[in-house]
Amino acid sequence: MRITQSETCRNFASDLETLNDVYYKISRQVSSGKRLTQLSDSPEGSADLLSLTDLATDIDQFRSSADTVSYFLGTADSVLNEVNNLFTSVAVVPWVWAAALRLIVKSWAPRKIFLF
Repeated sequence: MRITQSETCRNFASDLETLNDVYYKISRQVSSGKRLTQLSDSPEGSADLLSLTDLATDIDQFRSSADTVSYFLGTADSVLNEVNNLFTSVAVVPWVWAAALRLIVKSWAPRKIFLF
């Protein structure tokens, strides 16, 4: 098989173009500090990145829900402490104490706290 000068030049130009593409890709990665600059850089890496992004969103939602629950529990604890202080500072008949607790529990019972 005979290899002509023009075929050699075409192969050289093709190889040079491939090397330029690789150089450009690596240059983008180095300048941005990120291994994945486009989804096509690594399909497996892109899938992992999307999975981690979803997980981070779920964690943020859980953290927000936990903060809300913590706030409501802190408020309920504060109210119960104030009621306790009120009843211990005044001599109260036990049935009045029980009735007051029932009212407090009844007022808090219908409220629902959604975690997600």
